[in-house]
Amino acid sequence: MSPADETKSLFFSFATPRDLLDKARRELARFEAEPSADHAFNFFVTVYHVRDWAAAQGIPVAELNADPDFDLCRLACNQGKHFRLTGKTRSRAVERQYESHADVAFSGPQEYAVFADDARVDVASLGHRVLAKIAALLGG
Repeated sequence: MSPADETKSLFFSFATPRDLLDKARRELARFEAEPSADHAFNFFVTVYHVRDWAAAQGIPVAELNADPDFDLCRLACNQGKHFRLTGKTRSRAVERQYESHADVAFSGPQEYAVFADDARVDVASLGHRVLAKIAALLGG
C-alpha cells in the first residue's frame, strides 16, 4: 500500500477495527459515567461501524450480523442517524418490535434502554455484551 493509499484509510488516528472498538469502549464508559442520549448515540454509531471496518479488512462478520444484540445496536445506530427508519431497517424494527427509550425517573437519574422482543434492554448491559462479542471476533 502506498503512503497515499494508507492515508485514505485513516480517519484522524483510527486505522483498524481495533481502533474503532477502543473508541466504542470509551464511548460506553462515557455513557456509564454520565448517561445521556448524546453518549448513547455516540456509542451505537461507533460500535455498529466496527463491523464495516472489520469487513473492509477481510474479517468475516456474518456471525456478528446474525447476533440479536448486535442487531439492536444496528437498529439504534440507524434510528439515531436517520430521521425515520426506512427500508430493511424499518422492516427489521417492526419485526423485532424495536424502539429506544429514555425512561422517566421520578426518584433518580433517567435510564436509557432499547425495547425489543417484549424485553427492556439497558444500554450499558447491551453495550458490554456487544463489545465482548466484537473483541472475540477481532481476536481478543
